[in-house]
Amino acid sequence: MHISNPVKIQDALPTHARSPPVFLIHDAGGTVFSYFTLGRLGPRVYGIYDPQFEQLGNGGWQSILEMAEAYIRLMRKVVVRGSIILGGWSFGGMLAVQISHLLSLNGRGLKVERIILIDSIYSTRARKSANEAHAPSLLGVSEDVKDKVLTSLMRATRLSDEWTPPVWGTNGSSSKIKPMPPPVILIKAMERIAMENLEDECILDFTRELPDLGWSDMHQGFVSYVVQTPGNHYSLFDDDYMLSTTANVTKALNIDIRGPIGSLVSCVGFGFVQTFRQALIVRAIEGAVNGNTAVIRTMVSEVVDDERYKPRAFLLMPIAFNIAVILGPILAFFVAAVTNGYADTEKPRGTSSASNGRYPFAPPALFNGAILLTALLLVLFRLKEEDPALKIARKLTGLFLGAKKERYTDVGYQNLHEEDGEEMMPWRCDPFEDQSTGVGRDALLVKPVPTVLPLRRMFTWNLCLTIASQAILEGHVGAYNTLWPSFLSASVVDDGKVRSFWSFSGGLGMSIRDVARSLVILGIVGLPLQVFGYPRAVQRFRILGLWRVFLLGFPLAYALTPLLAVLPSDSPLPAPRDGAIVWSMIIFVQSLVIVSGSFVLPAQLTLTNNCPG
Repeated sequence: MHISNPVKIQDALPTHARSPPVFLIHDAGGTVFSYFTLGRLGPRVYGIYDPQFEQLGNGGWQSILEMAEAYIRLMRKVVVRGSIILGGWSFGGMLAVQISHLLSLNGRGLKVERIILIDSIYSTRARKSANEAHAPSLLGVSEDVKDKVLTSLMRATRLSDEWTPPVWGTNGSSSKIKPMPPPVILIKAMERIAMENLEDECILDFTRELPDLGWSDMHQGFVSYVVQTPGNHYSLFDDDYMLSTTANVTKALNIDIRGPIGSLVSCVGFGFVQTFRQALIVRAIEGAVNGNTAVIRTMVSEVVDDERYKPRAFLLMPIAFNIAVILGPILAFFVAAVTNGYADTEKPRGTSSASNGRYPFAPPALFNGAILLTALLLVLFRLKEEDPALKIARKLTGLFLGAKKERYTDVGYQNLHEEDGEEMMPWRCDPFEDQSTGVGRDALLVKPVPTVLPLRRMFTWNLCLTIASQAILEGHVGAYNTLWPSFLSASVVDDGKVRSFWSFSGGLGMSIRDVARSLVILGIVGLPLQVFGYPRAVQRFRILGLWRVFLLGFPLAYALTPLLAVLPSDSPLPAPRDGAIVWSMIIFVQSLVIVSGSFVLPAQLTLTNNCPG
């Protein structure tokens, strides 16, 4: 090969001029030809081919560790200091992991921001012999190159069998002895490799059923995110799958932070709305870009594998909601009261200072926005499990902290000579192709059965009913939580205008402080119930029985809530309704709602997650 190593595969787009370069390590065959078939990824992309590709026999590399050390020296030709992204297909992924571990221990200015594993497996099972596992039929390739590729394949198999995986640390361990792994994205092929004998299974599919292809055996939670891609291990770079593989590699190179930003913008913007139309637009923007709830639910489902602990795991979101219910109204009350100039909220509503003008609800919204902004900045700069390859984080760090710019040295791209192009023709590893009889691939090919069913197969009758029940539950609970504060603060109607016990209107006319106090009851009652009562109730009723029993509490609470407007009050009209009877009913209704919600909401999440489809 008459090209420099690393070889530049793609130059950076203008929008990715300051993005970390990507280094893709060769596969078991020692070449990087497959990476040239990818579409534009954005950042600079380099390929590292096997510099000992020409070495035949038992010579060449003696260990993956030796290869990793040599490849780090090659990468320093391109990047002197700064952040890089490592990746590799198949055997190249193992090399990327080993390189990342060495740089974590002693990077000398080089830092791995993430690792992209392109269908790289991690298996501790006994392997077949090298010839059985990796005997490709290299059509259109000269005998000399075929021998080199086969030698490289067998060498890679031997090295992977003898590989001692690096030891990664956990939170709290010394980073100098056991470093934490960077975020790892696994691009996983959805289909199996078709074999001539249908009873045979390719070694590359031994761990196909595992979500992370077995990498959790090396380090629990090693793979941060899995991206499913069409095709089998050998067809990912074929013409039929090239676009989808490119799209998934691009997806692995980027991270989406629109959700937190959308929450921040909508929260702050809601404090400045003056019409219903404006409020509707702000909420629509938040709903369009904020998928945090769905992401968290999915993560909980994927992280917690043991079915025994999933009921408790799905309690995390309702518990967080109750904590927010306790603290949110209290903080909003004090911020609104102080900034609007009436710390005594019993004053008439018309009493206000100059700050309580066009935007009386802006201070609480800005305060909440500051909390969300703090959380977003912590994710960008401090959260180690988060994907740190965010351009905005690097720009802000350099702007405010005076961080040194990453220094890259470029290498030129050299076109392949015509004879080199012939030697680097793509080779196929089709274990079932018979060249001696002249039977081609198309005649023997059996369409592989995908491990993931088509999307339309997901919508079973059971799933559709479960999703419908989830939508109904979320709808009426959300509506009640929205209407409750409005009902408590609505003006009181004279008892003389009440036509009957079943025909009346108006609210309780409560002040901001009393409304906040009633909301805090939700959290105070719900939090201990969810922590201590829910696990016991699940053991007693099971998930479905629990859902059916406590779902009956909602209609009873909804029927009793309007009656608060006609209960006897200790204060004469038009003063707000208060007294022991009124507050006793408020506590009862709120307790009924929170008891039902504390048990039904996590049960509904569990049922939806476990719904067959």
